[in-house]
Amino acid sequence: MINPGILDAPLGPICFGDAITISFAIAPSGGNGDYNYQWQVSQSGGTFEDIQDATLSTYTVTNYNTSIENMTYYYRVVVTSNYCMY
Repeated sequence: MINPGILDAPLGPICFGDAITISFAIAPSGGNGDYNYQWQVSQSGGTFEDIQDATLSTYTVTNYNTSIENMTYYYRVVVTSNYCMY
């Protein structure tokens, strides 16, 4: 069984054009120690979808959300290890 870890949430306002990196505050543990990552995004609470080529332990995104668009984006990461998935 693996512990998927805990993500570190960015602090403060994220302004237009700001780049933020989402990373682990507490790293995954357990399994075989060899982890695979797949970052996903959801727009305004909809279905989470895989982000193409986002397979590292961190994910960097630039905020290009305009006040007209007014969307909220949610990010999560699926961590797998040796056929265990959480």
